[in-house]
Amino acid sequence: MTQAYLLYDDGCGVCAATKDLVQRFDTDQSIESMGLTSERARALASDLEEAAYWGTFHLVRQGHVRSGADAFEDLLGILPATRPFRKAIQELPPIRSGARSLFEFAVRLRGDLQCDHAQGKRRAPSPGARAP
Repeated sequence: MTQAYLLYDDGCGVCAATKDLVQRFDTDQSIESMGLTSERARALASDLEEAAYWGTFHLVRQGHVRSGADAFEDLLGILPATRPFRKAIQELPPIRSGARSLFEFAVRLRGDLQCDHAQGKRRAPSPGARAP
């Protein structure tokens, strides 16, 4: 049963590899992944402006959209293998700070390597998407 939707940049190799890793750890099969270019993903995150939409990944749970490091923390709480880490993040501020730093490093890596959108290259928006 789907608990959450992982919205990721399907034009980015780093993002796609991360999505594949999440799917491997999702032994409960509770996360449905979809690329940001899909109409369904855009509908799930319809309240986000274009820059925020394309700027990071998002996790949608019970109709609420969380993005970036906040979504990363929520994701850790869903995956069975990482639930204890999520609990540690909640209870120990230094671990939370470290996890957020790791996430920020991944965002920089995404932009530096191969993400078309992070490098400022525009792609055609999905049908029905808002103009920037």
